[in-house]
Amino acid sequence: MTAYKIAFFDIDGTLADNQLPKNLSIYDRIPASAKKALLRLQEQQI
Repeated sequence: MTAYKIAFFDIDGTLADNQLPKNLSIYDRIPASAKKALLRLQEQQI
């Protein structure tokens, strides 16, 4: 049986800073700390 590792996020308003201009892409509005946390999850194959 496969053991799944999964994480769910609501990026818009949770990870993304909605105080920044809306003309920035969603990726550009994600703080560096959140990007680092997401990379760590990927490294752990989550």
